[in-house]
Amino acid sequence: YYTKENPRLWQQALDTIAPLRHLNDRLGAWTHQTLKIWEWKYHEASNILYWRTATGWDQYGPANCIYPNYRSYHFAREALDVIPPEGLDFAQVRKVTEETYRRLHSAPAPPAVPTSSRISGWCFMNG
Repeated sequence: YYTKENPRLWQQALDTIAPLRHLNDRLGAWTHQTLKIWEWKYHEASNILYWRTATGWDQYGPANCIYPNYRSYHFAREALDVIPPEGLDFAQVRKVTEETYRRLHSAPAPPAVPTSSRISGWCFMNG
């Protein structure tokens, strides 16, 4: 199983089911509120990333990229301590350079209230 000491094992498992991080099928909608505090959020309409800091949110906009096809996925910081808009998606982000980040994917936030009283095995094992 994944531990902070051995992240490579988890990465190998993901690479086995999703080579090059491309899933054949999306995992679907969240079924319960997650306890994880997501550090990155994404506003699709404006193509802006927001990063949670100790003092608030920093804003990241599209960065210059030498590869035009990847330009919409690369971001650089534009502003500090901003108030983000409502309706942000969760985002998974990877650091590319000291100044730029790449949005790997994003998904809508889970519902505020559980949609079912039944606890799934996944929720039980990983919750």
